[in-house]
Amino acid sequence: MQHSFNRRKFIRSSTITGLGFGLLGSLPAKSNTVSTKSSAFPSKNSLAGKRVGILSNELELFYGRDIMDQLDILKEMDSLIDATRTHILKPDPRAYALGCEALGLTPSEVVFVDDQPRNIEGARRAGLDTVQFDVTKPGSSFAETEARLGLDKGEP
Repeated sequence: MQHSFNRRKFIRSSTITGLGFGLLGSLPAKSNTVSTKSSAFPSKNSLAGKRVGILSNELELFYGRDIMDQLDILKEMDSLIDATRTHILKPDPRAYALGCEALGLTPSEVVFVDDQPRNIEGARRAGLDTVQFDVTKPGSSFAETEARLGLDKGEP
């Protein structure tokens, strides 16, 4: 049975249970585009060729492989780096380096999104652009992420 995926519920439950995860995405080469509308993480089809990955401290440990295999959002990712496997937790700079390497990007080409201030600070120290996700305002957090990635919901 395929589980339906509710992005907002996943993000809220992840935060409440302490399952931190960060999204890594490639920056546009040049863009002043600002998105003003967003209610969910953009689909792979709307990412205009940008690479997106997850950097997690305990995704598999928390959910288990069976549930992970049923989460559609994981199929949308270009990479998944999980400390369950690497044993390198955020905010260790090596975790961010693994995430960048998996995407084939340099730290200066990546936007890192996370709800935990310590992970945001670690990403900044590692040279990544950051968006601190506010779980009480997911729409504005997604809009800020889209803007940093140079995505515009109004463009075809």
